[in-house]
Amino acid sequence: MKKTTRILPLLFSVLLLLVSVTMSASAQDYFVEGEITWVNRFGVVPARPGDSRPAAAPCAIFSVVALDARSKRPVAYTDQGASPFQFSFPHGVNYVCKYSLKVPEDRDLYIMATMGSLLQLPKTDRDPYLITDPWIYPAAANRPWARTERGFKGATFVTLSSRDKRTIQTVNFQMTYVSNEASEKVIPAFFAGAWQANFGGSVLTMIFQQTGDRVTGRLNANSADLGVIRDGKVVDNTLRLHGSACQQGAYWRKFIRCARRHWRIGDGCKREIFQR
Repeated sequence: MKKTTRILPLLFSVLLLLVSVTMSASAQDYFVEGEITWVNRFGVVPARPGDSRPAAAPCAIFSVVALDARSKRPVAYTDQGASPFQFSFPHGVNYVCKYSLKVPEDRDLYIMATMGSLLQLPKTDRDPYLITDPWIYPAAANRPWARTERGFKGATFVTLSSRDKRTIQTVNFQMTYVSNEASEKVIPAFFAGAWQANFGGSVLTMIFQQTGDRVTGRLNANSADLGVIRDGKVVDNTLRLHGSACQQGAYWRKFIRCARRHWRIGDGCKREIFQR
């Protein structure tokens, strides 16, 4: 009886420990972290429009935003009030703003950097003070070249999965001068997942995985494996596969492609409507 009495508290302690570990794992936070950098000759934002003095907090105009990869609606963005970016000027060459953004787990996201107001997302703030007006540089005020404006490179798709041990993904951005047309280009489409359509009496399925703008996957027909897709590339809202194209619309997805012999479907081009 005494032995049983001693064992029961031990078992109870073990169960409490297991519950604690499980709750700790499920409460794990996920972050996207990195830097926004730009060369010093581009200058820093003025304290206010038309001012000749640099802003006291040059990083304050920046935001990093997580959009839902498919709907392009914002789901998280940095809060400079609660967690301000860390500004530095290492080696006197590049300005650096370090950020950290908490994001939801198990969700496909598009991570982008922007300046100014977030009210127009996914479109960016077009205030000239941010994109074309002169910024403060030690030698003289500096502004973008003709037909260019300030913009960012480095936006990408990420997914932080609860099945992985990784809880932090690094995404770095470079602020640079981009053409006016490039600044208005659409956010790339996200094609990961299964796409289906009827094709000559068969159920044709394409299963895609997407990393950044690169897409791989497999082609199946009535569960039979017909081939591997190795070199797909997303350009704006178009997926290019061996020179053929897949256009993504709001509700329907149109695939325009040439069937290949090794897929055992036949030759010639075929237009199909795919629905997720």
